[in-house]
Amino acid sequence: MRGQTTDVLVECKIDSGAEKEGNSISSGEDNCVAKEKLLYKYPKCFRGVDLFSGEYHIALKQDAEPVLHPPRRVPESMKDAVKKELKRMIEIDVIEKVDQPTDWVNSVVIKLFGNYLSSNGLEPDPDKIAAIVDMTPPTYAQELQSFLGMVNYLSRYTPDLATTTAPLRDLTKKDIIFVWGPEHQKAFDNVNKAA
Repeated sequence: MRGQTTDVLVECKIDSGAEKEGNSISSGEDNCVAKEKLLYKYPKCFRGVDLFSGEYHIALKQDAEPVLHPPRRVPESMKDAVKKELKRMIEIDVIEKVDQPTDWVNSVVIKLFGNYLSSNGLEPDPDKIAAIVDMTPPTYAQELQSFLGMVNYLSRYTPDLATTTAPLRDLTKKDIIFVWGPEHQKAFDNVNKAA
């Protein structure tokens, strides 16, 4: 018995639809049925992939969330066999090849130093952009300095940001009285549009 393995079926319900012989098989620990014996006895029940005609739709709950699992490492010696099996499964429509993100599973996005790194390259953090856009116009110099500090984050993504924020930076200079005017509001709005 050493070195041999047997696939064991503990419980199975069989119904071929055409004949009503034996529609259930169950066994305890003492009386297990080997897979080969079962396949030999009921060959019409286990024909392979195309057992059902048409397509089968699996309904998901509306609030179901996808679970992403990291890809498993495949030993180098098995890579060709795995590729061959995946190709076969694609050809017989068991699985479908996907080259881009879908509604169900998105591409990998890495958050890196407050930025997002994806297949599109480096992108700004949407939360930081939302924080900038949601800010109300500042009412005193310290609020404006805080806003300009946040906006400085966009300098990598927004061309000519220094020119756009120049009227706002003028209000933070020493010995300047903080008076919010139309040119400052326009610069503030332009920064929000750029975000």
